[in-house]
Amino acid sequence: MKLKLATIALLIGASTQAQTAYNAAQLTPQDLNGTARFVGMGGALGALGGDISTMGTNPAGIGLMRRADVTFTAGFDQTKIELGDQSENRTRARLNNVGVVIPLDMTFYGSSLKAVNIGFNYQRRSNLYENMQLDGLNLPGGVSQTTQMNSGRDDGEMNKWGTFLTQKMPLFMKNDVALPRTGYYQSSQEGGVDQTDISLSFNVNDRFYFGVTAGLYDVDYTNYTDYGETVVDGNNDAWGYTLHSDNWIHGQGVDCKLGFIARPFEESPFRIGLAVHTPIFYNLTYSASSFLDYREESTSQWKTVSDDGGYDSDFKLRTPWLFNVSAGYTIGKNIALGAEYEYQDFSTCNLSDADGNAYGFDNNQIESYLKAVQTFRVGAEIKLMPELALRLGYNYSSAGYDKGGYQDLSQNTMQTNTDFTNRYAQNTFTMGVGMKLTNNLYMDLAYKYTTQDGDFYAFDDAKLNLTKLNETRNSFLCTLGYKF
Repeated sequence: MKLKLATIALLIGASTQAQTAYNAAQLTPQDLNGTARFVGMGGALGALGGDISTMGTNPAGIGLMRRADVTFTAGFDQTKIELGDQSENRTRARLNNVGVVIPLDMTFYGSSLKAVNIGFNYQRRSNLYENMQLDGLNLPGGVSQTTQMNSGRDDGEMNKWGTFLTQKMPLFMKNDVALPRTGYYQSSQEGGVDQTDISLSFNVNDRFYFGVTAGLYDVDYTNYTDYGETVVDGNNDAWGYTLHSDNWIHGQGVDCKLGFIARPFEESPFRIGLAVHTPIFYNLTYSASSFLDYREESTSQWKTVSDDGGYDSDFKLRTPWLFNVSAGYTIGKNIALGAEYEYQDFSTCNLSDADGNAYGFDNNQIESYLKAVQTFRVGAEIKLMPELALRLGYNYSSAGYDKGGYQDLSQNTMQTNTDFTNRYAQNTFTMGVGMKLTNNLYMDLAYKYTTQDGDFYAFDDAKLNLTKLNETRNSFLCTLGYKF
């Protein structure tokens, strides 16, 4: 019996631990978010600059802005999860961006420094809202979540529930014949990661741009999971259980981003960009509770038993370094083309307790089963007239999880939700429209379509077949901006 793994690890506390490499991946921001112009061009503005959202990718990008700019972006996401032959939909409105850039003219000093730009930007970095459900999960003979609960554990919530269920429902087989059994799974996720950037950039001779951004992150993520099994004997008498797990991760993080843009040939509009992001250093708290509904074989009444109460534990998470290289080219004043490559090695994530003592077992799991993620972005903007622009973009991000990876829960885990998904590469397609309403006021619209497949497991067992997962997300954004 091995315990499958899949999304980045979050561990807890000195004496009790929880979370696996899967949650850490969720807290390493990967979503394409920002202003509608930024999203409509696929985020490929690292070398082109000129948009508030670039302070979160290449902070030198706001150095190309000549006028003060205030933006407000709102929209909504429609997320569909197909799990096997079943699907769940969730739609949610959200505030996507509020930002301002103020350029300070330095030309009167007569130096090569033309401008210093100051920027502030808030945006929803990762949106984790989704619902999942799977009825009638076929469980081969003898396969049960309770086996995972009891696999070599000597303490923690998993062992407690496994011991309880083994005592209450021992008859998974009669006369050495496995009894028919089906499983049921349902989950609801809420929350995400908010990012606030404070940026400073420098324009040197209108050819070289330097920028630095301090990033502040706020995490508020909850997950509610139900997993149950029903056992039927030869007399069609049924008994079983449902384990309810509530998990909440909240806290803050910080990072620093450095960026550079150059126009290497004085007479050419071609630009190159480079950016480096430090890891996000998170200080987080994990809270968990669980309870069990069960029915014994000899009774017809369902009973409920709860844990001893909620558990809180503080821990630290360090995400990977991020490296970004970009190129941009403009044709006259009507066409802008951008491309980017980004590299982030998920296997270098690190978990530790509140005092900084590393979780060796879990960090070894991260190193073994998580991979480097490579992201490619391209985007284009075409101005049909001074008041109207069309935009297109595309993103590809490679898989961050090994297909053979598995969630190996620690022996003293607080975690009682045993599901995980090994997700494949992600593809994102975008389009947008920009409209100049007055000399100062503008409005941008964008549409984003994201799709990703994966292998889902309600729990791990060598005999448990995977269930195919497909997630699609339709996002619509509207930005109102004012330049002065």
